[in-house]
Amino acid sequence: MSALPRLLQLASPALPVGAYSYSQGLEWAIESGDVTNSATAQRWIEDHLSLVFSRFEAPVYAAGFAAWQREDAPEVERLNAEFIASRESAEPRAETLQVGFSYAAWCREVVVLSDSQRAILATLDRICAPVGAALAAFASGVSVRDGLLA
Repeated sequence: MSALPRLLQLASPALPVGAYSYSQGLEWAIESGDVTNSATAQRWIEDHLSLVFSRFEAPVYAAGFAAWQREDAPEVERLNAEFIASRESAEPRAETLQVGFSYAAWCREVVVLSDSQRAILATLDRICAPVGAALAAFASGVSVRDGLLA
């Protein structure tokens, strides 16, 4: 499969990783009155992308992508553990673990992994979303940039 169809598959809400079922706090922002219309929703989403995703999750994803590419087990394990530890409450921790679990299961069944990548994956009793997504993208032939865009 070429990289573009795989990229579209990885970015699709139809991919059964469950990320679509989490709001990243948007539901609370609506309930608390911080988001009341399309303009405040747009601002909230832009802030989330620039303050949360681009400053922490994207760098973990990119570092994870490089670690999977090098088959660097200690680095994959470090990034994974640090990201899980960074989740400030039960809901974001459950989200990253559920989505990470789903990416890992998808990787085991759909893409071709090296023996080393399979061994690294097997050592992770829990996997976070950015590390799992990075493996899915790398193993699918998607570039780190395109994976981040997706």
